[in-house]
Amino acid sequence: MVFLDELTTGLDPQARHTIWDLVRDIPNRGKTVLLTTHLMEEAERLCDHVAIINHGDHDTPAGLVARHCPERSVIVSTIHPDAAAQFDALSSVDTVTAVQDQLTIRGHGTNLVTETIHCLSEHAMRVTAFRTEEPTLEDVFLTLTGRSVRE
Repeated sequence: MVFLDELTTGLDPQARHTIWDLVRDIPNRGKTVLLTTHLMEEAERLCDHVAIINHGDHDTPAGLVARHCPERSVIVSTIHPDAAAQFDALSSVDTVTAVQDQLTIRGHGTNLVTETIHCLSEHAMRVTAFRTEEPTLEDVFLTLTGRSVRE
């Protein structure tokens, strides 16, 4: 077993990615890696199983995200006059907010993106930008431990 404690703290992105490649290779040598880190991106990219010690929850990174942060977002830019109302009517949509021609569609379930794309097509909406935002392990950490620093 190999224990690694805060291995990449303070490293620049190139050095961090080089270290990550080395860590990913350790299991190929028949060793288990126990990694402590405050960098949720690092845990999400390197670990098969994550434990958030403060809360006592553990699972795969994807399992923790699915359980604690099921909301997804789709961000669409369109000038279609009825877009917000059309998206708001979708079954997997929780909220739609608009800032000028950019709409943020927040919802739940695996069909949010598919329903959004179908709605765009069905109503022939001209789209100038489209992206999705998935929650991360950092979102899980903040959900479980709180968003403010505790003493």
